[in-house]
Amino acid sequence: MKVLLITPPLVQPNTPYAATPLLTAWLKQNGHDAVQADLSLELLLRLFSKAGVAQLCRVLEAFPEADKFLAAGPDYMETIDAVMAFLQDRDSIASDKIVERGWLPEGPRLLHAYQQEARFGWNFRGLDAHDRARHLASLYLDDLAEAARLADPNFGFSRYAEKLGTSLPQFGQLKQVLEAPPTLFGSWLEHLTDGQMQQHAPDMAALTVPFPGCLLGTLAIARRIRQTAPNVSITIGGGYVNTELRELRDPSVFEYVDYITLDSGMAPLLRLANRAEPIRTFVRKQGKIRFYEDAGPPIAHTTLPAPVYDGLDRSRYFGLFEM
Repeated sequence: MKVLLITPPLVQPNTPYAATPLLTAWLKQNGHDAVQADLSLELLLRLFSKAGVAQLCRVLEAFPEADKFLAAGPDYMETIDAVMAFLQDRDSIASDKIVERGWLPEGPRLLHAYQQEARFGWNFRGLDAHDRARHLASLYLDDLAEAARLADPNFGFSRYAEKLGTSLPQFGQLKQVLEAPPTLFGSWLEHLTDGQMQQHAPDMAALTVPFPGCLLGTLAIARRIRQTAPNVSITIGGGYVNTELRELRDPSVFEYVDYITLDSGMAPLLRLANRAEPIRTFVRKQGKIRFYEDAGPPIAHTTLPAPVYDGLDRSRYFGLFEM
């Protein structure tokens, strides 16, 4: 079976989240064609680009409270690609421009940092100019992300609709958001999902949900797959599922997914890939939730292969320096 493993928005952008590299290696070891994609990173890179900022500005023209940001919009478009190249360690020389005040547009967070420096000086226990540039660049992205919240209040730099994710076990509010016309970020996420499905044509899509701020993005991806590839089975699991959905009672979530696996995803996911009877997995049968119990001991960690990063270009991740 071909399985596409997906990290949904939003998690940290500095390195791949651990789940899909581990599960990809495990499925490959057991004879399956496993591929992976980080749509959390891809969504952030879409925003933090010249084209993404331009699209954001067009959307924000309808928001009077965005006037200050829109006035600085050309400056953000002019600087964003260089800032990202610096944060991705592709252009260390860009730090010279970043640390020179006047080059970056000054949103609230960056302006506050300059004010603090003027008052107290730069004294970060021996950190150098390069570290200062990374700190200023991170605050610059924070200001961009704050402007993005005007276009979509659910957006956050490392989380998406986190409050909705903590409102379970009822899925009614989540469903309202999912079925509403897509926001700018929703449209981008649909486009990114379509690209992965066209590229890989999987039999199954498996999404990890490590945090509450990943649930809405997960279900949005699942919804898009349902619309465009209804024969593809959809599985979700991960840390959030393990802690918050163990007492699952609302079957409406199965409008978007086929399986919800608990605990370590190795054995449950392999069972599904082998088209065998599920274990430690919720499914919907005749409109009601059924849980398939455990079967045998968990997979020993000493038998697991090393993670693989095929499909994840680690040069595209970017590190931040925030206080």
